[in-house]
Amino acid sequence: MAFFEIDANKPFPSPPIPQAISAGVVYEATAKYVLQAGAAAGNVIPMGPVPARARVVDVIVAATGQATTLSVGDGDDDDRYVTSGAVAAGAIVRLNSGVSRDYNYPTGDTIDIKLGGTPVAGGVVLLTVQYVQE
Repeated sequence: MAFFEIDANKPFPSPPIPQAISAGVVYEATAKYVLQAGAAAGNVIPMGPVPARARVVDVIVAATGQATTLSVGDGDDDDRYVTSGAVAAGAIVRLNSGVSRDYNYPTGDTIDIKLGGTPVAGGVVLLTVQYVQE
């Protein structure tokens, strides 16, 4: 498994591009975002890039602080992976069951979190995305 970590509060780097695509290799990207004062329901937070030819196989969201509701998706579908998941300290939200894992990104995109409720400033959202490149 290849792994990289980003801080979504800063400009994020490109994901690692493998020299050769190896069947079965799962890449894992983890992003951290510190919620800012003034964040409101409907805000979209780009958490990190996903490269062309990527197929997401799992999404895991965790948070610190008070509970907030959020969805996880991308530029085309803001809740492609998680639809209105309530996340709070000590709990995680995973890829919704029934979500198709067959979507293959023809071009690069970002994995985004859309806030469904007004979060408390200073809380931290952690997002882990696992994907393969085909």
